[in-house]
Amino acid sequence: MVQGLSRIEQFLSIGPYRILLDMSFEVLEKLEAKVQAAVDTITLLQMEVEELKEEKQKLVEEASGLKAEKEQLEQRVQDVQKEQTAWQERIRGLLGKMEDVE
Repeated sequence: MVQGLSRIEQFLSIGPYRILLDMSFEVLEKLEAKVQAAVDTITLLQMEVEELKEEKQKLVEEASGLKAEKEQLEQRVQDVQKEQTAWQERIRGLLGKMEDVE
């Protein structure tokens, strides 16, 4: 018996069994590499998802602020239009009084 090898390892280390064993290790190493690459990709994608969630939250907050600002501006436009209408009525009234004086 070769020192450090079990009987199964000795049996598998001879002839065609050794080739199969080497091929199995190669396949397992390739599989391990692919699994690690997949794990790395998933990790990167999870980080990207978190960044996108943060960016989305910022955009939602910005949109909310812009919506509030838009509503304020629309209210201001209505107020100015009412003020303009009031001034037009006052001017018409004054013009009417001037016509009456003439």
